[in-house]
Amino acid sequence: MIEKIHTDDAMTHMPFLTADAAGRTILFYCRSGREDWDEVTRSRRWKLWVAGEDDPPRRIATSLGADVCECSPTAWRDEQGWHVTFVAGGAKENPRFHLYRMDGPDLDRLGALVAVYPTRTGFVRGDRLVYGEMENLVHVRRLSGYPIPQPSDDPVSQPSGDIDIELAGTFIYRVSYRADAPDTLLITGQQQTDDEVFTLEYDLATSRQHLIECDGRPAYKCTILGDQVLYAHRLGEHFETRRITAPTNGLSRHPTSVGLAHRPTTAVSIITFATAATGPAQPQPAATTVTTTSAALATIENAPSQPQSSGPDPRISTCLSCPDSRACPNVTTCCGGQVEVNITTPCPRGRW
Repeated sequence: MIEKIHTDDAMTHMPFLTADAAGRTILFYCRSGREDWDEVTRSRRWKLWVAGEDDPPRRIATSLGADVCECSPTAWRDEQGWHVTFVAGGAKENPRFHLYRMDGPDLDRLGALVAVYPTRTGFVRGDRLVYGEMENLVHVRRLSGYPIPQPSDDPVSQPSGDIDIELAGTFIYRVSYRADAPDTLLITGQQQTDDEVFTLEYDLATSRQHLIECDGRPAYKCTILGDQVLYAHRLGEHFETRRITAPTNGLSRHPTSVGLAHRPTTAVSIITFATAATGPAQPQPAATTVTTTSAALATIENAPSQPQSSGPDPRISTCLSCPDSRACPNVTTCCGGQVEVNITTPCPRGRW
């Protein structure tokens, strides 16, 4: 499979392994070729691809623009067909990232693109929505309602319940799961105080946690299916210059308790909406109300107003949401694009 997707000098990233109806391995991943490198911003645009044991690699048609970055794919199957989710954003006109889903009888006949939630990390599987903030928190939600019918003192005793997982002092880069063990999350991030990256395996059913490594290094944005393991290995000076790699010496797990699970306290409803269709027309999913925590939004609402200025506000000249402290491309968003605010409103994280 690895040899099949690496026929040129393109970069590959964010693998997700699953199986089709016949039990054959399917690899969803992101690819960035020479045509996807932006010399001005010195950054890559990633696009969704898929490859199978008996099928050549091919692009997944999302209907999104060429300047949109598509990343973090996941997928599952049921009697209705395939359900693919991914995160996309970064366009010049609207850089905000959203979690999207596409559903269809097969991968060549996926229906309309549906925006689920504004976030840079996460997935939907069945009635479970999982998404991460740029810092510290991963949220697990049921799409069917809030709160769960039978609260418990143990937030992880009911795998489908609503919980928050706190990873203090970290940036969250990817939230995925094992296709063969959907209650097992794979959370990749980085410590805020240094360059150390990590991937945490977190079992929602038991609360067991492990830091996982491949070949003695953190299994960055990895995927696990049975005894198959793939991860994104860094190749060059740029942090995301990577290629999907299979470990030479397998995977190692190290028990930990870095993730603290607790129940959310404040909620706000978010409604999904459909975007432009791709492929043959498909019935549209019904709008779903998703309940999420909203401490950041409450901070915005209660923040004191600031006087208007004739020029750019100097407080937003640099956005510290990203680890590399690069200039924010859109002054109407902060916190990695997850919170949309007016430029005269203080950042809910106190950054400007």
